[in-house]
This record gives sequence, C-alpha cells and structure tokens, in this order.
Amino acid sequence: MNNEALEFNGPEVLPVTHQQIASTPVTSQQEGPAQQQTAKKTFSVRSGQLVRELLIVFIGVFAAFLLNDYWNDRKEQAKEKKLYQALYQDMKRFSRNGKDPKDGFLRRLQFWADSTEKLVAQRKAILYPGRIYGDYWHMGVFDAMMKSGKLNDIDVDVFVTLANNHTLYMMFLDNSQYCNEFYENKIAHYKETGASVFYDPQTGELKAMYKSYLHRRKEIVHLSKLLVEIVDEHTAEWEEKGLVDVIDITDKYTYE
Repeated sequence: MNNEALEFNGPEVLPVTHQQIASTPVTSQQEGPAQQQTAKKTFSVRSGQLVRELLIVFIGVFAAFLLNDYWNDRKEQAKEKKLYQALYQDMKRFSRNGKDPKDGFLRRLQFWADSTEKLVAQRKAILYPGRIYGDYWHMGVFDAMMKSGKLNDIDVDVFVTLANNHTLYMMFLDNSQYCNEFYENKIAHYKETGASVFYDPQTGELKAMYKSYLHRRKEIVHLSKLLVEIVDEHTAEWEEKGLVDVIDITDKYTYE
C-alpha cells in the first residue's frame, strides 16, 4: 500500500508534556485543604449572623408579647379594683345605715318586731307598726352587679361568697315584701273590726297565718343583722388586702 494515500489532513496533535499538566488550574472539585477551610469559615460566620438575627427577632417578639400581657393585666386589675370599690361603697353604706344608733334599720326592725310581740301578748290587734317602709337597707349596686354577671371574672372564692350573701340578701328583701303585702291584704283593712279577727275564738291564740307573719318579721331582723356582719367582714378584708381605697360614708339618708 502506498504511504502517501494515508495522509491525515486534520489538525495537528501535539504531545502533552509534564510541565503543561502541572500548570493546569485546579477546578472547584479539586480544591485543596486551604480553600475548603476558608469556605467552612465563611459558612460558619454567615450561620452565626443568621442565628443572631433570628434571636434578636425572637427576643423582640417575645418582649412585645410580655409587654402586651403586662398592660392587659394592668387593665384587668384596674377594672377589678373599680368593681371592688363600687361594691365596697355600697356595702359600707348598707352597714352604716344599719348600725346608726338612732335611726339605723337594725334598731327599727327590732323595735317593730318587739312592738308586734307586745300587742300579741296583750291580745290586741297587730296593726302596728304596719308596713316595713324605707329603702336605706337596699344594696342596689351589689344586687345589680350580681344579676348582670359583671362579677363573674373576679376571684372564684370571692364570687362564691358574694353569691351566697346575695341569696341571703334576696331572702331579706323577699321577706320584707311578703310582710308588706300581708299587712295590706290581711291586717290593714281590719282596723275597724278590732282584735277578734286575729285570734282563734276557742283557744284565744293567734291564728296560724298571723303566727307565720310574725315569724317572717323575726326572720327579717335575723337576716338584717347577719347581712351587716357579713358586709363588715368583706369591707374589712378588702381594706386589709389593699383591694379598695378606704373611705368614710358621710352622705345623709332617710328612712321614710
């Protein structure tokens, strides 16, 4: 075969020397220990910065929640103190009106009950003292708050105690209303008939319905004394705990 027929017309391929291989740049996959250490340090620095930034954000958000809770607690405390203060003033007034040595309702209710007992002992008509009049034994704020549910969020033990006391207070008012209605319907219109209508003609004893009436009058006296004692305990405890601002009730009242 003729050697001239195998002539190669492509680009000339030059042999590669060892010096050329040594001078070839190293790729990223062929980085040495120094470059890898630098990359690790860079990643570590950036990670630390990110952690610090996240920590700062977390602390800021957490502090905002704490501050919000603090102000909410302050608002709730202020609201609760207003409730206690309103109750305190209402109860202090009730106690003062009850214990007044001259015209307090404790003295008057007891006097009316005793006067009725004397009339019965003498077999006289129980026309005196008539209606239990006056409104100075009313605790309007206390009653309204209990019925409206405004006290539902206060201390549970205090609420339970107030609820029980409100039951006693309603019993006191109900008995007063019963006695007034009974007097109007069963006593007042017998003024002209004398004492005979009140007593059993055979035994001479007071008739059963009038005995029940007198029992209610005694119950009113008992409940009024009990309520004043309870109210004094409440107000004294709230003063001691600093739940209220101590005040003296000096406003005038009437019992007519």
